[in-house]
Amino acid sequence: MLNDEKDDLIKFSSEDEVIEEPEKPGRRWKVLVVDDDQLVHNTTKLVLTDFKFEDRRIELLHAYSSIEAKKVLKEHNDVAVIFLDVVMETEDSGLRMVKYIREDIKNSLVRIILRTGQPGQAPEEKVIVDYDINDYKTKTELTVQKLYTSLISALRSYRDLIKIERNRRGLKHIITSSSTLFETTSLRRFTYGLLTQLSALFEYEEEAYYHRTSGLAAVEQMGSLTIIAANGDYSNYLGQEAEQDLPYRILNLMKQASKEKRSLYGQDYFVGYYNSLGYIENFIIFDHLYMTDEVDRELLEMFSSNISIAFDNIYLNHKIVNTQKEIIMRLGEVVESRSHETGSHVKRVSAYTELMCKLLGFDENKCNSMKLTAPLHDI
Repeated sequence: MLNDEKDDLIKFSSEDEVIEEPEKPGRRWKVLVVDDDQLVHNTTKLVLTDFKFEDRRIELLHAYSSIEAKKVLKEHNDVAVIFLDVVMETEDSGLRMVKYIREDIKNSLVRIILRTGQPGQAPEEKVIVDYDINDYKTKTELTVQKLYTSLISALRSYRDLIKIERNRRGLKHIITSSSTLFETTSLRRFTYGLLTQLSALFEYEEEAYYHRTSGLAAVEQMGSLTIIAANGDYSNYLGQEAEQDLPYRILNLMKQASKEKRSLYGQDYFVGYYNSLGYIENFIIFDHLYMTDEVDRELLEMFSSNISIAFDNIYLNHKIVNTQKEIIMRLGEVVESRSHETGSHVKRVSAYTELMCKLLGFDENKCNSMKLTAPLHDI
């Protein structure tokens, strides 16, 4: 049952020190080199050793045939750029590989730079028109400077496509979840739903950085801040008290949010602060996010803007339900008060009824309804 006593609610001291957390580095861009010439692999690795784009280095992956390349793509579905040789096992291995990437595995995001030492085998005009590639270079013209230029252009395109795709999926999650999520009247279901939907908001590829997002929901219950929903790295904290068990870094952010009475955003975290009914503090926390720009933050704000209202509605609904339960129970007790022997009869009947409904396989709503109406069986 929710605690309505304002004085009993846990509050963070405004004197608590807030320590700045060092920024975590971003993950690497994955670049796949597909070529049957070992020298090409060695040269590419040597040239790109110190390469950085937007403060992120690259991780080079290597394949010496189209068969190996397919295996690498199955293991790494977040490859950003592919340097692809045309002639390997066969004269058109690279072109077949392009069709496999675009048509078979439906990867439209990875940028493909076709490289060939035998341009006569794959004329540039025909290849550009017939195949979904992003650049075409002969190995003789691919100098260090042109390699850098081609790679930066490809990474920039990949980055923009990823943003568009993630934002599209994020908006889809917001639209599909809002109609049902904010109607939920169970606090536990609501917070689990929030964690699920917000995790999905930043998950666009199975192997991408975002799937490692961890979250928790902490709400005021029985005079303490209790963790009632958690996933990822925080799953083991479920049911525990926040102040006693959470890592100091998370507690530090919660204290700052409580002190400033607002939600906090960082490049790799989000602390949602919701002051329900003016005095009940609730927190939704996500760690290991990787918000790249203002668009990511706007998506997060768009989803969480109504969370405070939803919390208020749930608390008010609990108050109404608890009041109704009390009225029904008191009416039943009034009827039974004629007999001292049956003073607790209505409570037992209510409990027995709920148990029998569960044994009969009724759903939760049906069981609750029967439990509430049972005390009035004489009336």
